[in-house]
Order: sequence, then structure tokens, then C-alpha cells
Amino acid sequence: MKNNANINGLLQEAEVLRKDFQSEGYYAWYRYSKRHTAEYASWKKGVLSLLARVRGEESRPYADLVGTEKNYSETMPCSVFLAFLNTLEELSGQDEAGAGRQGTGTPAGGPAELDKAREAEPEPPAVNDAPRPLHAPDAAQEGAGKDGEAEARTEAAPRTSPPAAVKPVAGTPRERQAVQRGPAAAAGPLENAEQLRALRSEALRTYSALIDISRELLAPSRGLPEAGGKAAEACRLAAGTLRTDPLLLNCATFSTRDDYIYAHTANVLILSLAMGRRLALTERDLELLSFCALFHDIGMPRFRELYAKDRQLTDREFSRLSLHVEESVSLVEGLPWMEPDFREKAKKIIGQVHERTDGKGYPSGLKAAGIEPLAQIIGVADVYEALTHPRPWRKAMHPYEVFRQLIEKPQKGFRPDILKALIQALSIYPPGSLAELSQGEIVRVLRTHEGAFTKPLVEVLIEADGSRADGRLADLFENPIKQSIKLPVSIADLSVKYPEFAKALEQELWWDPATALDRLPA
Repeated sequence: MKNNANINGLLQEAEVLRKDFQSEGYYAWYRYSKRHTAEYASWKKGVLSLLARVRGEESRPYADLVGTEKNYSETMPCSVFLAFLNTLEELSGQDEAGAGRQGTGTPAGGPAELDKAREAEPEPPAVNDAPRPLHAPDAAQEGAGKDGEAEARTEAAPRTSPPAAVKPVAGTPRERQAVQRGPAAAAGPLENAEQLRALRSEALRTYSALIDISRELLAPSRGLPEAGGKAAEACRLAAGTLRTDPLLLNCATFSTRDDYIYAHTANVLILSLAMGRRLALTERDLELLSFCALFHDIGMPRFRELYAKDRQLTDREFSRLSLHVEESVSLVEGLPWMEPDFREKAKKIIGQVHERTDGKGYPSGLKAAGIEPLAQIIGVADVYEALTHPRPWRKAMHPYEVFRQLIEKPQKGFRPDILKALIQALSIYPPGSLAELSQGEIVRVLRTHEGAFTKPLVEVLIEADGSRADGRLADLFENPIKQSIKLPVSIADLSVKYPEFAKALEQELWWDPATALDRLPA
């Protein structure tokens, strides 16, 4: 019962800290006041001490919290606080479940005995079509047809390849389930506009950093050899934010006006990491995945006059543009700050981003067995991002329509388990997409719920009577009978009835660091 008492005490302290966070705003009160700096530090130390005693210092939750504390305390206070609080609440739930089964509280004998008792918990129900280990190719797609050819030609973005196979996730069934749920499961609740503002603010700041590094890497005049440290930090920042802040996924709806490749690169990085977490990749594989996603189009600047055309490319132009893959691999080969083994894996992955399981990809026409899984992850993210964003020669498609096409035509060159990872990470109503509710409200999706693709948490933009909403939140999972999604909505749909509002929403989709934070809800 000692652990239970410690957890309850820490939860009570967290409530006091939460109130002070909220009273100061932005969940960043310690930046402005020294009143509770010592109390906050002591509370975090207490959480880590309890976690070390119960789960061990070698456990993944402990390592994640230590990394979050080290890397983001000064820049992402909301995420750090919520990460500690979520872990504490997870421990509380495990402790109560153990007490209910055993009747004697925490098993004696320290972390080893506690782990043994928790491993005896029943496994969660099996999910149909659970992702296979990434190294196992989909043999059924070896002889797939040629339907992927048009899609491969639609978007010329490189695809990368993977490293090792996915390793089993350690920990209790509940921990394994949480890891596989991905970023949304790791983040804290969105209960009010103040929390929404805090999380959105941190997501936007992270996204701004990703756009900055994309511009630096993809600028016509660039210094790639000197960009190693910045690139690695950008990858760590994206992974850390995605682990604790679900609203970073919403940022993947942005586009950049001067050159779409900048936002495309940042968005593919975010989407790839979200899929990698759903597939329970190891931290090392996530590191490799994020690097390859960030560098997957590094050879594109040489072909800027082609991909920036305001019309679809001819066959000859497309053949020239496909050479950006070879250029990207060559540039990665010349980076002096990479470990040799890491470089070779990255070259292989980046060289295969545009390959397809049906053999209709490029540059080598590889089939399923020859394509690295991490390359497929980035390839799926690349195609989804491209189709859901505008290009100089076409408009964006609604995410719902893109998912419909991917689901109806899975033979288009991607492994089904990796397509499923994208759908699980985003749901069929992805964060940032628009929808109309059953009672007529127009909403924007903020985050999804595990296993409930049609019942996300939404932000109401327009009330049923047509008036502008005050940004209130509605959780469709909590009120499925009263509120549900009626149909997806595009900005073009809204422009018929709400032209000015639709125009404002369209403008918001273009990334502008000078105004992005100003558009936060009050």
C-alpha cells in the first residue's frame, strides 16, 4: 500500500501545481514566477523516484521521462508537466488494478516481483490485421497490378528504406497498448480552451523549427555538411513533441507559399514518426526513420524548375525529375558527420522511398520483398501529404477522400499493415480536417480516440444556427448519441454558405510564422 499512498500524495501535489499552471497561463508559470520552482522540481523528482522503484531505471517509461525532462523543460513546459502527470496517472491505474486482484496491494520483493505480477495480467483483445514485423514483406503484393503507376507519377517525392525488424514492446500489456496507440494516447486530456491554447502554442513552435531546418536543408544555397547538429535536434524535437502533444499532427495540414517542398518535408517527418510509433518501432529505428524523412527530398532543389511548374509534367520531364532520388542518395553519401552504418542504412532507405510493392515505382522498379519497410512508411506519408495539400497545378484533396482511395485500392503499391498504421495514427477524420456534425455544427478535428475513428475530439467553428462559435470543445466519444459526424466538409463546401469564413480558413492553411501564434484561441 506504500506505493499507493505515494502516488496519491503526488497526484494531490499535481493538482496544486495544475492550478498554478492555469492561473499563470500557457502552463508555463515557472518562466514568470519563482514561487513554486522548488515545489515543481521536488514533485518531478518524486515522480521519477517512484517510477524507478516500481518500474526500474531501465524501463522505457523512466527513460522517456528523463529524456523529456532533460530536453524540453525550458522550451516545452506544458508537454513536460503533462508527460509526468500522465505517467503518474498510469502508475495509479496499474496500482489500483493490482490491489483489486491481489487484495494485498503492491507485491513484495521490489520491481522484479512487481513486473512478474503485472505480466500475469490478461492480454488485451487481439486486433484484426495487427501490423506484421516490418521486415516481413507482403508476399500477396508481389504480383500486384499496375494501378500504382499513376499514383507514383502524381507526386515526385523520394522514399526511404528501413533498418532492423520491429522488436517486441516490453512492459505490461497496458504499456504495450499505450505505446502502440501512438502520440494521441501519450498526451494528456484537452479539457478546455486554455489547455488547447497551451498545447497548440507548443506544437506551432515545434513546427516553426521544423520549417526552419527544412528551409536550411532545401535552400538553393545551403551548407549541408554543417547542418548535422541542427537536423538531429529537429528530429529529436519532433519525436519528443509528438510523444506528448497531439496537436503537432494538426500542424501537418500547413503548406508553404514560396515553395511547397518546405512544408512537405516537415509534414512527412511528422506523419512518418506518427506511423512509426503506431508500429512500435524501437527508438533507434525511429531516429533513422526521422532522419530519412527529413532528408528524403534533399536532392529536389536541383530540379526546382520542374516540380514548381504550374502544370502536370510530361513523361520526359517526369523522368528527369525522378533523378532527384539519385541526387539525394549522393548528397547523403557526402555528409561527414554520420556514422558509417547509419549512413548506409539511410542511403538505402532514401533510395527506395518511391519504390512500390507492385514493381511500378522508381528508380529501380523493386517489388515487395526488396523494399525496406521504413522506405514504405515514408512513401505512404509522402503520398498522403502530397494528395492532401495543394500543388501549383492542382488543388488539395480532402483527407477523407484520400483515405477512401487508399482503402479501396490497397494494391497501389503499399503494404496493408503500413497503410493501416497511417489510418490508425490519423483516423479517417484526421487532425485538422473539417466535418459537419449531425446537428449541423461545423467542426475541426483536434485529436482522435483509439478504436473510435468516427468519434474524435473536435473544436466547434460554426454553430448549428450559422453563428461563429467561441472555440468550445466537443468530445464525440463521450456523447456519441447526441453528437456524431454527419459527413466530411471541405473549404470549397463551406465557401458556398460561409464565403468569408471559408476564405479565412484557407488563409490559415498557409504557414506564416509571423501570424501563426496570433491566431491561437483566446
